[in-house]
Amino acid sequence: MRLRLLSPKGILFEGEVSSCVVPGEKGPTYFSTDTTRMLVGLLPSGVLNYASAKGGACFACFGGFARKDGDTLTVASPLMEEGSSIDAARAEESKRRAEKRLAEKKEGLDEARARASLARALTRLEVKSRSGGSQA
Repeated sequence: MRLRLLSPKGILFEGEVSSCVVPGEKGPTYFSTDTTRMLVGLLPSGVLNYASAKGGACFACFGGFARKDGDTLTVASPLMEEGSSIDAARAEESKRRAEKRLAEKKEGLDEARARASLARALTRLEVKSRSGGSQA
């Protein structure tokens, strides 16, 4: 199956893969060469990974959609980061700040924003660890 990973930065990956797993509202959604047609709209933040004859890769995916049509799976996201490019120390610091804001519950706290920041940091750390990097 052909996989295309798209972001505002351009094509992040395009090539032949045996399978791909994208985040879904009800859990990870698995695509393979056996999947002929499927649309997954509004992906939640989460882990996207694929396997190919040359290995595979893991990405932090923050929203978007996935569409399988025939032999091509296209995943478009406003923000997608490959595990090898994630700065674990920066993600850990972002996690710590978000947890602190949520724990302190100061007046005027935008709780939804703090929770979203925490979720992004946790996703980045998970992807980094799956990509062979340390968490801190």
